[in-house]
Amino acid sequence: MVGAAALNPTESSVEPQRQRDLHIDALRGFALFGILVVNVMSFSSGLSGPSLGVLNAESSWADLATFLIIAFFAEFKFYPIFAFLFGYGFLLFWRRARWRGGDVSALYNRRVWFLGLLGVSHGVFIWFGDILSRYAVTAIFLKKSLSARPRQLLRTMKNWLIAAAAIAFLFAFASGNMSTDGGMPPAPSIYPTGTYLQVTQQRFSDYFAITLYFGFLIPQVMVIFLAGVLTARMGWLARPARHRAFWLKVLKAGLVLGVPASVAWAALQWQGAWSASAVWSTWMPVLDLIMPLQSAAMMAALALTLHTPFMQSLVRWLAPAGRMPLTNYLAQSVICSFVLYGYGLGLGDDLRQSGLAALAVSVYLAQIVVSRWWLARHDSGPMEAWWRRVVYGRRAG
Repeated sequence: MVGAAALNPTESSVEPQRQRDLHIDALRGFALFGILVVNVMSFSSGLSGPSLGVLNAESSWADLATFLIIAFFAEFKFYPIFAFLFGYGFLLFWRRARWRGGDVSALYNRRVWFLGLLGVSHGVFIWFGDILSRYAVTAIFLKKSLSARPRQLLRTMKNWLIAAAAIAFLFAFASGNMSTDGGMPPAPSIYPTGTYLQVTQQRFSDYFAITLYFGFLIPQVMVIFLAGVLTARMGWLARPARHRAFWLKVLKAGLVLGVPASVAWAALQWQGAWSASAVWSTWMPVLDLIMPLQSAAMMAALALTLHTPFMQSLVRWLAPAGRMPLTNYLAQSVICSFVLYGYGLGLGDDLRQSGLAALAVSVYLAQIVVSRWWLARHDSGPMEAWWRRVVYGRRAG
């Protein structure tokens, strides 16, 4: 547990961050890669099949290995890091805006509205699994907590966690009482063969369905957002060397609880990929609630090894992609939709798990190179500069 003194920082300790922390940019870049690897698996199938694709007698050993690696290490492990950093970033934004004496509430509202409208456009016209609009909705609930003291944040997190757990067990109970036909193959998807209009019609339907379902996940995402806010306020991630004891506790909890949950998740995903499984749908909501602890363990591992030469090199390598996350996130969708959808190259029906993973790795490596080139000439990514200009009403410098 954190001591009483640590939970009551003085106001002088909340001066806005003046220099970027490269390791936080690198963590954001790492999350972008994991999100891409997971998302690309369902780019072509939409909501018509398992999230990581189906497995059958034609699946190669590479496909099987890729499936298991992603199910254990990546699925539902990287979106919590991304959400955590959203909450972290919102607190830094709130601090800076207040420090500069602007209308903090109005600036925050413009930031959220821009994110939401961009996300809706992204979800309808490019990638149905958009996360930006969903985070914008969650950010509405986050606003009143950005000025809260640490103890208040902990109480708020507890309340949201109780709500998230109640919803998870309610979904588990409901799923357990539903029958599943294990012999039905997934319905054919229009994405790999359709025209842009046909794909957009299906994409709108899938995006609408996911957005409705997300309403039940707001409490869970709020817990993660608030964890990011609390971490930014306490300096746990900005100054990890001062908080090794804290990160050791996080690492232990993540390994003891998060890893077994991820093993169970991978096993259930494996079963569901061969044939539809009622067991999978029953336990999914509960495991989804626990697996973010493995994400916390990943962040703890970064914090605890940040001083090593290898980690320093990795941070410098990943940081450029994480400095322009909005640009890279949207670019991933544009590239993958062009490669996989019928109105582009139409390779969605040709690539299995290993091929899709190779596509994700190729896209991300290219983004690291392009991000480094771009940031050598500009202060931020193009979408980040536009976002800042909309929020502040002036050209980003």
